[in-house]
Amino acid sequence: MLDSDLAKLCGVETRALNRATKRNGDRFPEDFRFKLTREKPDNLMCRIGTLAGQDSYSLIGRTYLPHVYTEQGVAMLSDVLRSKVAIGASVRIMRAFVEMRHFIADNAHLFEQIRSIGHRLDSLKHSTDERFERIAAAYLAESEAEGLASIRYDIASLLVMNSEKALLCHRKNVLNDGRWP
Repeated sequence: MLDSDLAKLCGVETRALNRATKRNGDRFPEDFRFKLTREKPDNLMCRIGTLAGQDSYSLIGRTYLPHVYTEQGVAMLSDVLRSKVAIGASVRIMRAFVEMRHFIADNAHLFEQIRSIGHRLDSLKHSTDERFERIAAAYLAESEAEGLASIRYDIASLLVMNSEKALLCHRKNVLNDGRWP
Protein backbone atom coordinates (compact mmCIF):
# COMPACT_ATOMS: atom_id res chain seq x y z
CA MET A 1 0.00 0.00 0.00
CA LEU A 2 1.14 3.54 -0.69
CA ASP A 3 2.27 5.61 2.26
CA SER A 4 -0.40 8.26 1.54
CA ASP A 5 -3.18 5.66 1.63
CA LEU A 6 -1.89 4.21 4.89
CA ALA A 7 -1.59 7.68 6.41
CA LYS A 8 -5.24 8.40 5.60
CA LEU A 9 -6.36 5.11 7.12
CA CYS A 10 -4.25 5.69 10.23
CA GLY A 11 -5.43 9.29 10.63
CA VAL A 12 -1.99 10.91 10.28
CA GLU A 13 -0.22 12.99 7.68
CA THR A 14 1.91 11.17 5.13
CA ARG A 15 5.08 12.94 6.23
CA ALA A 16 4.40 12.01 9.88
CA LEU A 17 4.02 8.37 8.90
CA ASN A 18 7.24 8.45 6.87
CA ARG A 19 9.12 10.22 9.68
CA ALA A 20 7.96 7.62 12.21
CA THR A 21 9.03 4.73 10.00
CA LYS A 22 12.35 6.43 9.25
CA ARG A 23 13.04 6.85 12.98
CA ASN A 24 12.34 3.13 13.37
CA GLY A 25 14.21 2.04 10.25
CA ASP A 26 15.36 -1.23 11.83
CA ARG A 27 11.71 -2.35 12.01
CA PHE A 28 11.18 -1.70 8.28
CA PRO A 29 13.63 -3.67 6.15
CA GLU A 30 13.40 -3.52 2.35
CA ASP A 31 10.82 -6.33 2.23
CA PHE A 32 8.51 -4.42 4.64
CA ARG A 33 8.81 -0.94 3.10
CA PHE A 34 10.42 0.25 -0.12
CA LYS A 35 10.52 3.33 -2.30
CA LEU A 36 9.01 3.27 -5.78
CA THR A 37 11.41 3.71 -8.67
CA ARG A 38 10.83 6.33 -11.35
CA GLU A 39 9.40 3.69 -13.70
CA LYS A 40 6.83 2.35 -11.26
CA PRO A 41 4.70 5.53 -10.81
CA ASP A 42 3.93 5.44 -14.56
CA ASN A 43 2.69 1.87 -14.20
CA LEU A 44 0.80 2.77 -11.02
CA MET A 45 -0.92 5.72 -12.71
CA CYS A 46 -2.08 3.39 -15.48
CA ARG A 47 -3.57 1.02 -12.93
CA ILE A 48 -5.33 3.49 -10.61
CA GLY A 49 -6.12 6.24 -13.11
CA THR A 50 -4.86 9.77 -13.32
CA LEU A 51 -6.27 12.15 -10.73
CA ALA A 52 -6.96 15.76 -11.62
CA GLY A 53 -3.74 17.74 -11.85
CA GLN A 54 -1.52 14.71 -11.43
CA ASP A 55 0.68 12.99 -13.95
CA SER A 56 3.62 10.66 -13.88
CA TYR A 57 6.02 13.60 -13.93
CA SER A 58 4.71 14.97 -10.66
CA LEU A 59 5.05 11.43 -9.28
CA ILE A 60 1.43 10.96 -8.33
CA GLY A 61 1.04 14.55 -7.10
CA ARG A 62 4.28 14.56 -5.06
CA THR A 63 7.73 16.03 -5.16
CA TYR A 64 9.28 12.76 -3.93
CA LEU A 65 8.92 9.09 -4.73
CA PRO A 66 6.32 7.41 -2.52
CA HIS A 67 7.01 4.54 -0.14
CA VAL A 68 5.13 1.29 -0.46
CA TYR A 69 4.35 -0.94 2.53
CA THR A 70 3.96 -4.69 2.33
CA GLU A 71 1.72 -6.73 4.59
CA GLN A 72 4.50 -7.07 7.14
CA GLY A 73 5.20 -3.33 6.99
CA VAL A 74 1.55 -2.57 7.69
CA ALA A 75 1.64 -4.93 10.70
CA MET A 76 4.74 -3.14 12.01
CA LEU A 77 3.09 0.29 11.68
CA SER A 78 0.79 -0.32 14.64
CA ASP A 79 3.88 -0.62 16.87
CA VAL A 80 5.43 2.54 15.48
CA LEU A 81 2.39 4.86 15.44
CA ARG A 82 0.79 3.59 18.69
CA SER A 83 -2.50 5.43 18.31
CA LYS A 84 -5.87 3.70 18.62
CA VAL A 85 -6.80 4.79 15.11
CA ALA A 86 -3.52 3.42 13.70
CA ILE A 87 -3.90 0.13 15.55
CA GLY A 88 -7.51 -0.23 14.39
CA ALA A 89 -6.52 0.56 10.78
CA SER A 90 -3.65 -1.91 10.98
CA VAL A 91 -5.97 -4.66 12.23
CA ARG A 92 -8.48 -3.96 9.45
CA ILE A 93 -5.75 -3.95 6.82
CA MET A 94 -4.29 -7.20 8.14
CA ARG A 95 -7.75 -8.80 7.99
CA ALA A 96 -8.08 -7.58 4.41
CA PHE A 97 -4.73 -9.20 3.55
CA VAL A 98 -5.89 -12.45 5.15
CA GLU A 99 -9.15 -12.30 3.17
CA MET A 100 -7.21 -11.70 -0.04
CA ARG A 101 -5.01 -14.73 0.64
CA HIS A 102 -8.11 -16.86 1.34
CA PHE A 103 -9.77 -15.59 -1.83
CA ILE A 104 -6.68 -16.41 -3.89
CA ALA A 105 -6.33 -19.86 -2.29
CA ASP A 106 -10.05 -20.65 -2.66
CA ASN A 107 -10.08 -19.57 -6.29
CA ALA A 108 -6.71 -20.92 -7.40
CA HIS A 109 -8.45 -23.47 -9.62
CA LEU A 110 -10.41 -20.67 -11.33
CA PHE A 111 -7.23 -18.70 -11.93
CA GLU A 112 -5.62 -21.81 -13.40
CA GLN A 113 -8.66 -22.37 -15.64
CA ILE A 114 -8.51 -18.77 -16.80
CA ARG A 115 -4.79 -19.15 -17.53
CA SER A 116 -5.53 -22.40 -19.41
CA ILE A 117 -8.28 -20.72 -21.45
CA GLY A 118 -5.86 -17.90 -22.28
CA HIS A 119 -3.29 -20.42 -23.55
CA ARG A 120 -5.95 -22.22 -25.58
CA LEU A 121 -7.14 -18.95 -27.09
CA ASP A 122 -3.58 -18.08 -28.02
CA SER A 123 -3.07 -21.43 -29.77
CA LEU A 124 -6.46 -21.14 -31.54
CA LYS A 125 -5.59 -17.64 -32.68
CA HIS A 126 -2.26 -18.90 -33.98
CA SER A 127 -3.84 -21.80 -35.88
CA THR A 128 -6.60 -19.54 -37.23
CA ASP A 129 -4.00 -17.04 -38.42
CA GLU A 130 -2.13 -19.87 -40.15
CA ARG A 131 -5.33 -21.05 -41.84
CA PHE A 132 -6.15 -17.55 -43.06
CA GLU A 133 -2.62 -17.19 -44.39
CA ARG A 134 -2.93 -20.50 -46.28
CA ILE A 135 -6.33 -19.50 -47.70
CA ALA A 136 -5.00 -16.07 -48.71
CA ALA A 137 -1.93 -17.66 -50.34
CA ALA A 138 -4.11 -20.15 -52.23
CA TYR A 139 -6.45 -17.37 -53.34
CA LEU A 140 -3.54 -15.24 -54.53
CA ALA A 141 -2.01 -18.19 -56.37
CA GLU A 142 -5.36 -18.91 -58.02
CA SER A 143 -5.82 -15.24 -58.89
CA GLU A 144 -2.34 -15.07 -60.37
CA ALA A 145 -2.98 -18.27 -62.33
CA GLU A 146 -6.27 -16.87 -63.61
CA GLY A 147 -4.53 -13.60 -64.38
CA LEU A 148 -1.82 -15.41 -66.34
CA ALA A 149 -4.44 -17.50 -68.11
CA SER A 150 -6.35 -14.41 -69.12
CA ILE A 151 -3.10 -12.80 -70.28
CA ARG A 152 -2.28 -15.94 -72.25
CA TYR A 153 -5.82 -15.88 -73.69
CA ASP A 154 -5.47 -12.22 -74.63
CA ILE A 155 -2.09 -12.82 -76.28
CA ALA A 156 -3.40 -15.85 -78.13
CA SER A 157 -6.50 -14.03 -79.34
CA LEU A 158 -4.35 -11.07 -80.35
CA LEU A 159 -2.08 -13.37 -82.33
CA VAL A 160 -5.06 -15.03 -83.98
CA MET A 161 -6.59 -11.68 -84.90
CA ASN A 162 -3.27 -10.40 -86.23
CA SER A 163 -2.68 -13.57 -88.21
CA GLU A 164 -6.20 -13.32 -89.65
CA LYS A 165 -5.55 -9.71 -90.63
CA ALA A 166 -2.20 -10.68 -92.08
CA LEU A 167 -3.86 -13.44 -94.07
CA LEU A 168 -6.54 -11.05 -95.34
CA CYS A 169 -3.91 -8.52 -96.29
CA HIS A 170 -1.96 -11.21 -98.10
CA ARG A 171 -5.08 -12.26 -100.03
CA LYS A 172 -5.81 -8.63 -100.93
CA ASN A 173 -2.25 -8.23 -102.04
CA VAL A 174 -2.51 -11.23 -104.26
CA LEU A 175 -5.81 -9.99 -105.66
CA ASN A 176 -4.43 -6.49 -106.24
CA ASP A 177 -1.66 -7.81 -108.44
CA GLY A 178 1.01 -7.53 -105.86
CA ARG A 179 0.21 -4.02 -104.80
CA TRP A 180 -0.12 -3.25 -101.18
CA PRO A 181 -3.59 -1.94 -100.35
